[in-house]
Amino acid sequence: MVADCTGYDEYIEHEKNALVVKIGDVKAAQKAVRLLMDNQAVRKKLMKSGIATAKKWTWERSVDFLEKALRKEPVEIFYNENQPRVYDYNQVMLECQNKILLRAAKEQRKQVLLIEQKTKEIEQQKQVIARQQDELKFIQGSKFWRAREKYEKLKRGIKSFK
Repeated sequence: MVADCTGYDEYIEHEKNALVVKIGDVKAAQKAVRLLMDNQAVRKKLMKSGIATAKKWTWERSVDFLEKALRKEPVEIFYNENQPRVYDYNQVMLECQNKILLRAAKEQRKQVLLIEQKTKEIEQQKQVIARQQDELKFIQGSKFWRAREKYEKLKRGIKSFK
């Protein structure tokens, strides 16, 4: 599996001897890896074709091409109007940056929603605590509570004499 960029134009062919994915396309890369893991027939086909391609592209062959070119002899041409492709590095990087920014914005939005949810839960807990404090003040202001406090003081006083 390779990223879709220049440099391999002469020998890589998508789905013949490799799987080519767009630069920065993580989902496509995951899909390609999954295909290679799950599909033995595709994996074997690409391996066989890849090995055959690699055998054709030796250093010796490359030197022969260079020597022919230096002698101004005809050489096999691998290029056509579509190959090698024009590779706009800035455009590709801009696309990658945009994808990263979109992912970051989505993650930030998730975090904001989580914070809003937690803030709401905290406010609800504050309301529960405020109601409980009001109930406690009401109870502490009752005749029963005052009588209980006097009883507790009396009880402590009796224990201190023992």
